[in-house]
Amino acid sequence: MKIALCDDCRDDIMQLEKLIKKIKYCSENQYFFEYLSGEELLNNYMDFDLIILDMCIGEGLNGVETARNIRKRDAKVIIMFYSDYESKANKISSVRPSNYILKKYSNEEILQNLDSCFGFIILSNDSFYRVNRR
Repeated sequence: MKIALCDDCRDDIMQLEKLIKKIKYCSENQYFFEYLSGEELLNNYMDFDLIILDMCIGEGLNGVETARNIRKRDAKVIIMFYSDYESKANKISSVRPSNYILKKYSNEEILQNLDSCFGFIILSNDSFYRVNRR
């Protein structure tokens, strides 16, 4: 699974990677594509299965602006927000995120949200594989 993590805080990226590796759908050997800015992610964009964005990513593009640019390229990729800041739904609904996780949530709450998202990805990919294999 190709997972991109975009956050200007490397410690938050490392924490998220540790949590993701704990969910049942993820391998301990999972590789992550790490980006410290929205511009870096967009300049190195590839066909990801999941992109997790912080809302405030340094001084350049914020998470919503980055997600808007991603949606222009890729309407199907799953986007999640992982942030310190709460956001009103009307600010993010146009980019169709699958979830919005606050960093202040407990590890258990974050794991629950990640687990359901990964389960959806696995089921979607499995359904795609079965339909296209026929």
